[in-house]
Amino acid sequence: MEASAHIAAGFRNYARFSGRTARPDYWVFAGFLFVAQILSFFIAPIVAAGFALATVTPGLSAAVRRLHDAGRSGWWLVLPAVVLPGWLLIWFASAAAAMAVRVDTLDNDIYFLTASAIMLVVVTITLFWLAAPSEPGANAHGPNPNEVAG
Repeated sequence: MEASAHIAAGFRNYARFSGRTARPDYWVFAGFLFVAQILSFFIAPIVAAGFALATVTPGLSAAVRRLHDAGRSGWWLVLPAVVLPGWLLIWFASAAAAMAVRVDTLDNDIYFLTASAIMLVVVTITLFWLAAPSEPGANAHGPNPNEVAG
């Protein structure tokens, strides 16, 4: 299948959070979204914001279907969304305290390093699951897309 077919499939299934998506379908689509997001930022930040808003649902649904294909629940994508705000809070508090040249409760290297390590582990696990091979045969989320003709 050509790259354009993978990208079209990603947009065609933009709000389908059930079923499975094979690795090539997901990674070509995710790569397209990543490159297009960067290019849209060079056009104008407002274009990048619009593109990000327009593609958040298709990207999220493709990731959920990819996790389903690897035998995982799509709810695992909530984990990075839960960890990210805490990491950002500590990062911003640390940066603000450093710029103000004052000591803040969250301006402690151990908090920043711990939060960063947790974020790194969560992102690594999520990427590992997204890159995992398809679960053979049918699973709770449907038939294996690599074994289905068509």
